[in-house]
Amino acid sequence: MRSFVFLLKVLVISLLISSSAVAQIDTARLANSLRTHLETYPEGRLQDIYKSFYQDRFGPGHLLADTSVAMYYLNRELALDSLWKDEDPFYELTGFQGNYVRVYLSCLNDSLTVQKFCDAFIRSAGLRVKLPLSWADEWHLILQIIEQHGWQMPDYERDKAMIEELLSTGDQPITHSRSYNAHYHPHYRIVTREIFEDEILPMLEH
Repeated sequence: MRSFVFLLKVLVISLLISSSAVAQIDTARLANSLRTHLETYPEGRLQDIYKSFYQDRFGPGHLLADTSVAMYYLNRELALDSLWKDEDPFYELTGFQGNYVRVYLSCLNDSLTVQKFCDAFIRSAGLRVKLPLSWADEWHLILQIIEQHGWQMPDYERDKAMIEELLSTGDQPITHSRSYNAHYHPHYRIVTREIFEDEILPMLEH
């Protein structure tokens, strides 16, 4: 009986902490970023929203287990025909806080060389964003906002279940959906917003 009461108290305290953490999140800003994402990528799926917000939280660290091959994969991707699309953006913020920036490879020029770009990408891997709630709680808040607004997307329930299974094993990255890859050809790297604004953006403006 005592153990049951103790567990009940722990559960209540955990729920109170979680509710307090959620209250610190700007849900209006979060909803606006979700709306913008859905309008910008109408052929995207729930897993593409997950990817953008995951990147905003964790950056490119999960991609750099072996930094020695970062330049190799970058050069290989630069050779793809699908890279050079006039409608591609040069850059866009991730998630709703914009802690990181997706910088598209098509923006490389005489000033922003492959070497400088790869260096910025590698240096960006060390940052971790701290939020008052766990990634799983943040993701569940995102789902709550999507469902409250009634925003629809294909394969929603399937993707939702797949992501829940991933989360049960920890904070897991995910790939873009097949539909997103087919329609938008996402060739980019993630860099911190600070590195982007200080080092990359001036080269693009120049």
